[in-house]
Amino acid sequence: MNLQTRAEKIVINEALLNPGEVHKLMDKVDVTMFIDPVNKIIFKAITDLFLSQQPINTTSLAQEVFKSKALQKQEAAKQLAR
Repeated sequence: MNLQTRAEKIVINEALLNPGEVHKLMDKVDVTMFIDPVNKIIFKAITDLFLSQQPINTTSLAQEVFKSKALQKQEAAKQLAR
């Protein structure tokens, strides 16, 4: 795992551990800063939850990610590339 990917995971963990502080992350971090496709999908879901004023926790995050079907599309694309 490279330094960028580790930093992305730290940002995601921070959002989950301190959901009341997510507004500070949104001021400094944008989804376009993520290079790992899965981390990008997860942070996009966190952003969507934040913007729709929904609670940010593991349950709501999982629901948002699965609702978007982005992970399934990412996995399908990876399989096609093989």
